[in-house]
Amino acid sequence: MPNHNAQKILLFAQYLASAPDSCPVAGHWKKIVDPFLHEIKGSAFENTTVEELFDTWSSLSQEPPIRFGVRSKKLNWRREKLKFWLHKNKIMPMPKADAELFAAVLFLKRHGLFNEYERLRARIGFNHAMPLARHVYYLSLLKKYLSQARMRGTGLNILEIGAGSGGFARMCHEYGMMSEYHIVDLPQILLSSSITITQSVKDARLTFHQTESEEQPSSFHFYPNHNLKAVPRNYFDIVLNFNSFMEMTQSARNEYLTEIPFLLKRPGLFMNVNRRQKEMLQEDGSMYDNNPLLYPYQGSGHVLEWGVDQMQETIKTNSKKGMFVPSSESFAIIRAEVFR
Repeated sequence: MPNHNAQKILLFAQYLASAPDSCPVAGHWKKIVDPFLHEIKGSAFENTTVEELFDTWSSLSQEPPIRFGVRSKKLNWRREKLKFWLHKNKIMPMPKADAELFAAVLFLKRHGLFNEYERLRARIGFNHAMPLARHVYYLSLLKKYLSQARMRGTGLNILEIGAGSGGFARMCHEYGMMSEYHIVDLPQILLSSSITITQSVKDARLTFHQTESEEQPSSFHFYPNHNLKAVPRNYFDIVLNFNSFMEMTQSARNEYLTEIPFLLKRPGLFMNVNRRQKEMLQEDGSMYDNNPLLYPYQGSGHVLEWGVDQMQETIKTNSKKGMFVPSSESFAIIRAEVFR
């Protein structure tokens, strides 16, 4: 059956396709969106289903939506552990992605999170994959920070800057943490996250703040990154950023860091996880050191944690043979700060 959210997603895609070339990164997203709309228009546009959107966009996008609801098999722990041991001892190498994934799952097991990982995979229907492993860990940290800040853990207004395919939003919904979830991202990536959420959250209500003038009650809100001014101020209990500040130009990153204290309510929590990019390309062709230890944080919040992301560094270590030696070239940092 057609879905009201599917029509909203298609209207947003049409907006992207018709945006003037002067609009930021318009040329880049049009290369992806135009073929998407061409495929959809091959069928009856007004009768498009969420599954059709999912399948079509997955075949075109470099950041496809996440398919929840699949029948996931329980991990054969002994077999995977043997394969990983053979890999680390250079007897039978594993593909890099497989080795890193098992290192992540091993990390979860050592930190008492493996059963939750398996429970979630079975409950929401998700294949054994790195995004879910990372999200289980980061969600456990987020809950810890909320407790330390003496903030409630449910009914929260959450803003995620750079949500990728929307997996963390799906988890916050699963745990009943969110009242509203707002996402700021590159326009073409918003298509992925909105399709993920529509496909997996049956009662989701979506609003795109570029194509809809009337404010309607919604549980999920989407903002193209060039429309940051539309994001409400003094509204959010939590602001999140996972591995996307590290991909931004210096001016774009600093604009977000300047705005975040004004977007948060009091108390409000800001959590980000980012890796150092020693040579990050900017729009003018110059390079800069995008170092999370040197981000120009604003305001006078209380820092709950500021240190190495143990999961990412463990993955980098345990997917190879030998002990981890901290590198000045690349490292991942977790920072959590509460504003009062």
